[in-house]
Amino acid sequence: MRNCIHIMHLITSLEPSGAERVVYELATRTDRSRFAVSAACIRAVRGEVGQWLERAGIRVHYLDVKSKFSPAKFFSLVNLLKRERVKILHTHLFHGDQAGRIAARLTGVPAVVSTEHIVERRRLPWRTVINAMTWRMADKIICVSNSVRNHLRTTHRIPPGRLAVIPNGIDIEKLRVPISKTDARRKFRLPEQARVVASAGRLDYQKGYDLLIHTVLILIKRFPELVFCIAGDGPDNENLAEQARGMGLQNIIRFLGQVNNVPELLQAADFYVQPSRWEGHPLALIEAMAVGLPVVATDVPGNRDAIISEETGILVEVESPESLAAGLGYIISEEEKAAKLGAAAAAFANREYDAKTMAARYGKIYEELGKKA
Repeated sequence: MRNCIHIMHLITSLEPSGAERVVYELATRTDRSRFAVSAACIRAVRGEVGQWLERAGIRVHYLDVKSKFSPAKFFSLVNLLKRERVKILHTHLFHGDQAGRIAARLTGVPAVVSTEHIVERRRLPWRTVINAMTWRMADKIICVSNSVRNHLRTTHRIPPGRLAVIPNGIDIEKLRVPISKTDARRKFRLPEQARVVASAGRLDYQKGYDLLIHTVLILIKRFPELVFCIAGDGPDNENLAEQARGMGLQNIIRFLGQVNNVPELLQAADFYVQPSRWEGHPLALIEAMAVGLPVVATDVPGNRDAIISEETGILVEVESPESLAAGLGYIISEEEKAAKLGAAAAAFANREYDAKTMAARYGKIYEELGKKA
């Protein structure tokens, strides 16, 4: 291990969301005979993914750089990079990218790779400016989809040779849960005869659950047996629950909070919906596809990269409850077509989005950058 190249993943938080789960998959699948792997979290909060990493034998460092920036907190990161003799710093998300790139260059870390997980449609102008100033400090920028790559090329004019596209991957094996649909429904207290539509994601503006509530109001008149289950937490939790109650949908839309075993929820479901206003490369959607659920998602970059409309799912107009209702109504009423979509989605996701493939592609990037170390 003494001669191994030290890779450190630096990320804003380690709560169980998409980018954080990618860090876990990469850290645990990287070749330990070639690389030593650790992780550092900008926030001084020990999130669930941090616990996963620790249980897997990955050392995790918790900082406090993000909350009310101060030179002392930033230099705690600088000192960490020096002390740990990091040779490749792999940064994720805005605060991880900016703090990491600058600190790495101050300390002489030989190589920096950044993964761009999402294109924020509402990104504050100052964030765009800062990102444009620091991307040159990264030796390689990994885009999770073609849409993200195209955005970076047009917005920041990043040379094509510095960009690479590696789609996020999922642990296919973990999706195969030893529980029947009946037992899964019993676990989530769902009626056995209901038609269940699932969704999973952070409860915030980006994910579009406020729009989904209006969609449910349209659909329930036609399909009174529907139940919607939404797994996740976030800043809009209370507002969304109040919105559902105000429309009399509190018994039809179930806000489950953070769900530890999403594959069991998918096992309980008949359909999956992704009403996002924007996406990078949505892992929850890909997991639903991988288990064969018919999926309906908004036609935005990210979703569009994952779904071939009318072949592996249905894409609908963004920010349109009526369009979302039409798409869901179609797969609910057309059972034969829905089954074909689900089967095609499973074949596509299992082929294209396996975490093993993702890790192997990153491994080649690490090998290339390791030559600088």
